[in-house]
Amino acid sequence: MKKNLFIIALMTFSCQFAFGQVVVNGKNINEDARVKYLEVSINKCLGVKGLCVEVDFGQEIGVWSRKQKQLTDTGNKTSGFNSKVALFNFLFVNGWEYVSSEQIPAQLTESGNPVTQYLFRRRNSK
Repeated sequence: MKKNLFIIALMTFSCQFAFGQVVVNGKNINEDARVKYLEVSINKCLGVKGLCVEVDFGQEIGVWSRKQKQLTDTGNKTSGFNSKVALFNFLFVNGWEYVSSEQIPAQLTESGNPVTQYLFRRRNSK
């Protein structure tokens, strides 16, 4: 019985990722064929369980508006991933592959903390 419950839970969890959307500022970027690359920054956020994920796909953003870059669900709720690997798996399942990363030194960031930015590209892009 426990085995069956585990299998059902695993299937439910897998389906959630398989049919997920990559939503930034209310826009499902998987539906926009012009978006070929994503720059992803990961931070710990106050008041949010897990990590806050900011995605830059070339969109226009306001000077003070970090929310316009946050990865959210379709209800505009911030997606809280428990780890970088969970985020990377989510992006892979949704058609994105890791390309490279770069470390931004603390003195060059708004927060005063070093930030790692990750570059992803759409898997069907060459």
